[in-house]
Amino acid sequence: MLCVVLSVFYESGEMISSSVNMESFFTPLYHELKERLEDEILSSGLSDGSFFCTLKDICERHKVSITTARKAVDALQKSGVVRSKSSRGIYVIDTGKLRDLKSLKNYVLIFHAHEAGSQSVYFSLRLGSMLEAFAENGITAKVIFRRGGVFPAFNISQDAVRGIVVSSITPLDEVQRYARLAPTLILGGRNVSMPDVYQITYNIGRRAELAAKYFLANRKKRIVFVSHDEEEIAEYSVALKKLRNITFSVLNVAAPNMESGRECVAQLADLPSSTGIMAGDDAIAVGIVDAFLKCGHDLREEKRIVALANPRFPFTRQYGIPVVGSDPWGIGRTAAEFLCAVIRGENPEKRRSITIEPETSWENDALEARLETLESNEHAK
Repeated sequence: MLCVVLSVFYESGEMISSSVNMESFFTPLYHELKERLEDEILSSGLSDGSFFCTLKDICERHKVSITTARKAVDALQKSGVVRSKSSRGIYVIDTGKLRDLKSLKNYVLIFHAHEAGSQSVYFSLRLGSMLEAFAENGITAKVIFRRGGVFPAFNISQDAVRGIVVSSITPLDEVQRYARLAPTLILGGRNVSMPDVYQITYNIGRRAELAAKYFLANRKKRIVFVSHDEEEIAEYSVALKKLRNITFSVLNVAAPNMESGRECVAQLADLPSSTGIMAGDDAIAVGIVDAFLKCGHDLREEKRIVALANPRFPFTRQYGIPVVGSDPWGIGRTAAEFLCAVIRGENPEKRRSITIEPETSWENDALEARLETLESNEHAK
């Protein structure tokens, strides 16, 4: 069974790693060979009882002496991972135990974008899927949450971690500092080009385009973008400006919750029916819909509301609000598996980033057909 360690660090300033400088110790060659053999066993997908190799194979593959090879295999036997059967070779006996042992040596730090105790379902799902994927790859993830907007004091020794995950709001000088310690993955934000920095980006332009197509197909040529996030407003404003046949304005709200959605309806109620509302959060969208219902208007029936959120989240789907965005569970797994490939040296295309394409909760084919019909009718006029 895999071992997942989830550690949360608070204001006590607890150290993430010991202050011992690991570089000051000499590592015997057979110990390094043992770790390489462990990686080979896990990456080869061998099951318990499978033949692994012979001592001669190890000497030839790794260019080491028979003495070094024998010491490495003896160490593996003592840990209960393999069994050497004299002239018959070396057999794997417990891959599960090996994964557990490796996970305790392979740490990834995740600097979470939200405060400890955050109620965000979206980011909780993303974090959960990352932890699951890291565990499946034999890596232990330590999660560091913000407290009062900042991370607690900590030190990271050289070679103490294999990888680091940060959010798009992390200052670039911090990202650069982390990247000197281990491969660093940024979740979201604008493209960053730095050595040993990798990125998961979101196709914001495509999200804006899909929302605009939804509104245009339903005869809405103006959009009001409602959001609490200045960075999100800036990104979507750039994307919306590039779209033809759509004009837009922005409405700032205080927070990503239903109350903020309800409170902004006074500023939206007098808009013409040809105006669509793009909400930067599903809770904001629900608050807006509820407040309009009290005024006798159902924005869902009028095709005037789209939320930027998780298109697979059951609550939003059952509520009937159209959604465009990305599934956080898929994002978390993609991010973890990408970083694991980098750590193992299995990133053959040397990719620096992966772009997550958006999904919708509506049928794109039907929408495209309706939009094409409207456009042809306009051209005919």
